[in-house]
Amino acid sequence: MPNKTPEPLYMFHTGQAHVNNFNALGEEFAKHIPLNHMVREDILADAIKLGYVSDKNKTVIFKIWHEMAKNASVLMNTCSTLGALADEFNQHSKIPMLRIDRPMAELAAKNSGNIAVCTGIMCTLFSSHDLVYKLAHHHNPNAHVTGYVATSAFKHYLAGDFKRYEQEILLLLRHAATNANTLVLATASMAPAAKHLSDELNIYTSPKSGFLAAKAVWEHQQSK
Repeated sequence: MPNKTPEPLYMFHTGQAHVNNFNALGEEFAKHIPLNHMVREDILADAIKLGYVSDKNKTVIFKIWHEMAKNASVLMNTCSTLGALADEFNQHSKIPMLRIDRPMAELAAKNSGNIAVCTGIMCTLFSSHDLVYKLAHHHNPNAHVTGYVATSAFKHYLAGDFKRYEQEILLLLRHAATNANTLVLATASMAPAAKHLSDELNIYTSPKSGFLAAKAVWEHQQSK
């Protein structure tokens, strides 16, 4: 009897550019894992406009994730704005739902007591800052966690001007670095800016760390 084709790691994105980025990570670290993608840019656009994820969109998101779960071994949400929703969904899901920002947040929380959570989207800050704050204070009750937002940056990302977006994110990160020794780049799209920063800083980004965590969970699922 032929071996059953493994079900994929199914990723939910709110930006089309993430498809190629995560496929590249798959090629580098996990050629044995089939990857599927669902992209809904409108979900993030609404959250940015409103400043939060509406109950209507929460219902839509959960419906999408339930459908994705029917054809997946592991789910991963790559939008940090939806991180808390991914945690909520995971509590009731039959298969694991991972949030992209948790692995980097856990690493930062274990290794530093002075952390700056940085993003280009205000509604992302709420979710990621809450996660980092809780994890950091679990390890160190005196941990200092601050939030920084480049409020004008993301419009350049949406317009496809990634160079200008990276420049504005870099300005934010350099400012945050004057007050913290550890930077958490809450939005996956910020990761390329990290290469311009000093090696003396502790910098945590989500794409690679989140993908490798998903890889480990996927492999565990196949071993069952």
